[in-house]
This record gives sequence, C-alpha cells and structure tokens, in this order.
Amino acid sequence: MRNKNMLKSLIKAKTILTLAMVATLAMVLQACGGTEIVEVEKIITKEVPVEVEKIVKEEVIVEVEKIVTKEVPVEVEKIVKETITKVVEKVVVATASAAPVDTSNLPAPKGKSGVMTFAMIDVGKGAGINSAGSMNYKWGITETPFMTNMPGDVVGMVVDTWEKTGDKLLLKVKKGIQFHDGWGEFDAYDLAWNLDDTNTNTNEDSISYNAGDYGALFTSHKAIDAETVEITVNTWDVRWAANQLNNQGQTMEIYSKKVFDDKGGDAAAEQWMIENIIATGPFQVVEYKDEEKIVVDAVKNHHRHSPLIDQMIYLEVPEAAARKAMLLTGEVDGADLILPDRKELQAEGFSWASANSGKEQVVIFGGNYWEDTRLDTGEALTPWELDGFKEDLPWVGCPWEDKCPYTDTNNPAGIDDMEQARLVRWAMAMAYDRDLINETIFAGQAMPDHISMFIPSLPEFKDEWKVPYDPAKAEEYLDQAGYPRDGDGIRFEHKFITMAGFGEEILQGIAGFWEEIGIKTESQILDYRGVFRPTVVDRSNTLVYIQGCRHHNGLPFDWPRGPQNTALTRGGFGCGIEMPWIAEAFLAANEQEDAAARIEINTGVAEKMHHWMPQSGIAVVPNGMIVNPLSIKEWPMRDGFESSPIQGPELLVPAR
Repeated sequence: MRNKNMLKSLIKAKTILTLAMVATLAMVLQACGGTEIVEVEKIITKEVPVEVEKIVKEEVIVEVEKIVTKEVPVEVEKIVKETITKVVEKVVVATASAAPVDTSNLPAPKGKSGVMTFAMIDVGKGAGINSAGSMNYKWGITETPFMTNMPGDVVGMVVDTWEKTGDKLLLKVKKGIQFHDGWGEFDAYDLAWNLDDTNTNTNEDSISYNAGDYGALFTSHKAIDAETVEITVNTWDVRWAANQLNNQGQTMEIYSKKVFDDKGGDAAAEQWMIENIIATGPFQVVEYKDEEKIVVDAVKNHHRHSPLIDQMIYLEVPEAAARKAMLLTGEVDGADLILPDRKELQAEGFSWASANSGKEQVVIFGGNYWEDTRLDTGEALTPWELDGFKEDLPWVGCPWEDKCPYTDTNNPAGIDDMEQARLVRWAMAMAYDRDLINETIFAGQAMPDHISMFIPSLPEFKDEWKVPYDPAKAEEYLDQAGYPRDGDGIRFEHKFITMAGFGEEILQGIAGFWEEIGIKTESQILDYRGVFRPTVVDRSNTLVYIQGCRHHNGLPFDWPRGPQNTALTRGGFGCGIEMPWIAEAFLAANEQEDAAARIEINTGVAEKMHHWMPQSGIAVVPNGMIVNPLSIKEWPMRDGFESSPIQGPELLVPAR
C-alpha cells in the first residue's frame, strides 16, 4: 500500500490531469444531455516535486485494453526465393470469444449511413511523397509493395511475383492498378522511383522514417521495364518482404512518378505532391487539413478490396475526455481512447478492434555509441568525437578511454568507465517498479517489460532476463559506481525526455522513482520532428529518454532485430545507441535460413542487452480502437507490427 501511495504522489500531475478531464467530460456530456457522470476524488497522501517542462499536445498516453502477442512463422528467405504467380487476399479474424454484452444503452450513431467518423489523438501532416516522411497507408490512402494477412502470410499488395538471385531482387508489379484522380496506371517505374526517393543512399535529402533502414538494406533500385524492378541488396535482411516493404512494418508507399515529372521534377513538384496526395489505395483524399482532419472517399472497383462504406473522416481530438465524450454521444463511430476509458466502454458494450499492433516503451540511455567500424561497409567511425563523449556522463561508457576527450577522474578503484556506467544504468533500471506502473498508470492491462527488443510473452524469453524492482540495490550500485549522495541527498542531475504521445505519464512516474534514489531529474517533453529526431539521425543525442524505437510486440524471436541500435542505419534514424554486438548478430542472423540458428543468435543478444542494459524496458503497450457496434459490425484489421491503432480500414464492415 505504501508503494502505491508513493507512486500516486510521484505522478501527482497525472492525477490532476485526470480529474480535470473528468470534469471536462462531465461538462461536455451535460451539454449533450442524457448521461450521468460520477466524479471520483483521489486523495494525494504525499507529494514529491518533479520538475516538468511540458510542451504537450496530449495529456495522457494512449493505452489499450489487452495485449495480444502473436508468433508469426517466418522462413522469409525461403519464401522470397520462390516465384509466386497468384496472390489471393485472405484475412483471418483473430478475436477472443467473450460473453454477450448488452448494447441497449449504446448511443445511436449521428452520422449518415455509409460515412464513418473517428476521433484520433493525431492525424499528422499530409505528405504525398516518401522523402517528406509520409505515413498515409494507415488511413487506406496509399499502398505498399507487400502486406501481411493473419496469421503471418506475406503476400503482394502491388507486387505480383518476386524472387532473389544472388544480391539481386526481382519484383514484378501487378497490372491494372490505377492512381487516383485519373493519373494513370501504376508500373515498375513508379515503384523504383519511390524506392529511390525513400532511400538515403539514393536521396540524401530523404527524411523518410525508413531512409536509414533502406540505406542499410538496399544499394540501388532500377526499373528494367514497365513490369520489373531490380533491387541490389546492400545488407541482406530476411525480413525484407515481411517488414521493410510491408504495411505491417517499416514500409515506403506508392506515389505517382508521372505526377512528379509532369509537375516539373523539381522542388516545386515535391511541394505540390506534399499538398496533393495521389496514390493507389482503396480510399482517396477529399480533404487533408494538417493536424486537424482527414476526409477520404472510397474507391469503387478497387483492384484489391473495394470498401463497403462511402467515406471515412478522421478528426484530430487531442483531449482524451473529448474523444470519449464524442463516442458516448454518437458523434463519432470509433475513437482512440486512453486505457481506463477503453476498459470502461468495453464493459458498457462498445467493441474492440485491433491489428495486434503496439510498441515497447523503453528507457534509452542515449549517447552510448560504441561502434568504431560500420560492419556492413567497413567504414571507420570516430564515435569518441560525438556529443556523448564530450563530457563524462554517468550513464555513458567509453570503450576507448584513451580516445575520449574528457579526463575521467571519478572511477572508483578497480572499476573502469564501462563498468561504472553499466552500474549506473542498472541502478536506474532497478529503481522503478514496473508492476506498480502497470497497475497504476496502465490499469493493470499493459505488460511489464524488462530488456529492449525481447518482450516477456515470447516463448523463448527467459525469466532470468527480468529486471527486479530493488531500490536498495540500486542505491548500492550508485555508491559502488562512485556517485554517493551529497549534502542535499543528490547523486547527480540529468534531463529526462520524451515526445508528445510517447509516454508523458510514464516519464513523470519514472522520474519520481529516480528522485527517490538521489538522481535529480528534470523531465521535459519535446517536439519529435523538429527538435528530437534530428539528434538521433546525426547521433548527437546524449539524453536519457523514453521511446518505442520500432521494437514492437509480436515480432518473432528469430527475426533479426535492432539495426536502429547500430551504425548500420547511419544517415537515417537511430535509437540513441550503437552496439557492435547487435550489428554483428543482425548480420549473422540474416545469413541463417534456419530459424533455430537465428534464435540461438538472438538469445546471445538478449543476454548482452540484460548485462549491459543500454535500454531498459518499461511496458509493452498495444494499440487499437474502441468502436460502436451499432455503427461497425466487425473490423477484421490486417495484422500489423507498427504502432498505428488502425490497419486496413477498407476491411471495415458497417452495421447499417
């Protein structure tokens, strides 16, 4: 009980926000009429100040009702060497059976029949070109080379057949796929151009989320003719079709090369495409107001799957209470809700729709760049010149003590800089109570996480990889590492950050735990695109931060993982660290066709992640939507590993 009260005190800001949202919801519903709201007072018995500078778009992180972890059988290299001549889209609905729920008190939908409206946390900024960082596939606007149907079968979305020969991939595209607004038929030249536009090797100005990943994976791409694209592989990745070019994972999207050429083929053409999205998906854009609203119309007689509705509207509603109110009053047909609201509304008869997607929330000890050679190219690196080694940061270890620019004077006898920093990271990892965070912040429905990249529900996960909650041991480690409490009880100070929507409440809670063991923590929420992302691209980040970092629930244990934790993605996105043993394992696993061999390699990675603790797990948090069953009969979303709450909107089946 003491610990529970302590965490409530540590996240006092969360409680205040929650009460404010309850009051807001009451006013909204009173205006709408017909719903009684019971306010619940929470008594704070202890307050521990936590300094927080907030630049917040959303008060509360989105959580979900339940966690579904899927094993996806994958012998991808074997699959892609086959020539597939016929692809039939097959969606298998994986839903848990539940007792019947009374829906008599659900609100009648207020929208027109055939039009679905959803309240989302964020609709983002529209961009009809990959290099500008587009992510339109989740709205059904764009398509990708491949897709994954449950239970894990990889099929072509716009690709018809594919094969691998040596370091070449040959992709033949489907015929008859039409671009929106009469821009003609999709062909291999479009596919090659989109790959070029995305990849940092072929477009150094690309800010695509996948620019660096594609740079590590592919050297070049060219259209041999209107039907065939030849891709030269840089570093082989057995997941190339199941993840890197798949709408369940890290994919580029299909836009029209003809549009780019007809508009001048220059910066002005790029800007026109950013503002006018021309794609091939089952929905086409009617209106896209950045960070406000998206309106899309169904494409009739779509080559792959014609929607059963006429229009979808996505509204950006940052306030959690407002999203819930809109769903309760029938203003919207579905909403992306915070976890307590999802749990409550499901009990009232609303339905849950999910693609089994989500993400690991982890503490990343930024600045630990330990690779002095890029293994895929042999390029010599000079990480000691990066910002992480300009001063002796407690959580950053320097493997080349003679090359680090600072004078290291605080290592206790018998402890080098690497061991000193390891003890600090372990102390910080043991200092927060994962189970209590899950119970208090996630309503007991997330999954406590321990080491990054390997979630506990995987059958291969070992109990010995769990991180105990042991603040006494954490203090002992900090003393051992040479960071005793000073006269004010402080061991050292640091800044702890996250981005809007990535874990504001967790940030405050964990900061409070660290304060308890003498680490003075300033918490701050940064803008992702403009402020934070550039620092993990150029490897200048030195801060401890929370992010999912593309380590998502459902990834099979044998899949090669973690290139973003290495120098393999230099020039593109990274996760604040570069570990040589992750790079070695990633390359080695990709050479293995045998899943058992890959499991053995990844087991070694997991053990080193546990020993060195460069990233410390918090929780695995899946995503999904709460929908009104009077509006939506069923929504068998396509399988998805990425963290969007929506996957396959064209598969929605209306109830009216």
